[in-house]
Amino acid sequence: MKKIILSFLVLVIFALIFACGCTDSGSSSTSAGTTTATESAQGSGFSLSPTATDEIPSDYQVGAKAYKDPISAMINVEFTGGKGLYMTESVSTTVYLSDGSTVTESIEPQMGSDVEIQGTKGEDRVTVTATMQNGQSYKIFDEIIGYRD
Repeated sequence: MKKIILSFLVLVIFALIFACGCTDSGSSSTSAGTTTATESAQGSGFSLSPTATDEIPSDYQVGAKAYKDPISAMINVEFTGGKGLYMTESVSTTVYLSDGSTVTESIEPQMGSDVEIQGTKGEDRVTVTATMQNGQSYKIFDEIIGYRD
């Protein structure tokens, strides 16, 4: 009888371990951005050196932030909004990966919207550009995101 109970407990434990490993343990934030990613090989505009962001008129001030997961190297880019949130038409991010490729994705122009892009275990450059309703585009973020910073 003890062998049957012990066997049953071992089976239940294995089932629980298997179930935990098969579920998605991704971040709790949802990606409200569109999922149209483009990936390309290194081109003439490729650079891992960040440049200055654009000076934005005070009525159009918006921001973004990015971080890289220290284990998976997944890059999370978030649109943080700001005074110009309601004047923002679209937001896009371009990630220049240290392997020479680039990935571009759109982010919904809503505060807290984010996208996740698989980074490398090297230094990757993240840029974010916001386009306003008047047609002007501004680079609002341009930084190197290192692995395990």
